[in-house]
Amino acid sequence: MIGGAVCVRCGCDEIDYLEFNHINGGGSAEWRSNREDLGTYLGAADMILAGKRKTDDLNVMCRVCNALDYLSRKNPSGINRFTVRWENLTGEKVMKL
Repeated sequence: MIGGAVCVRCGCDEIDYLEFNHINGGGSAEWRSNREDLGTYLGAADMILAGKRKTDDLNVMCRVCNALDYLSRKNPSGINRFTVRWENLTGEKVMKL
């Protein structure tokens, strides 16, 4: 529904590490809204499967890249201090952010 099961940033395909990324942010606000409106927590995956959520503002990222994406929105100038190393997955020693 939203593409292949790989991180769009680093290519990680370990399903246990993958999660939905809200491209423009707002995942926490969506979670709070769903909880208030429905009386229970429904995440993006639950809403998609129920046919109650579009996927045009979502992509798939591994937990590490998703966290870095969040941090880059909170502090754009600070993201340059991070280096991700996925040598076993990509064959490259350092991934540029």
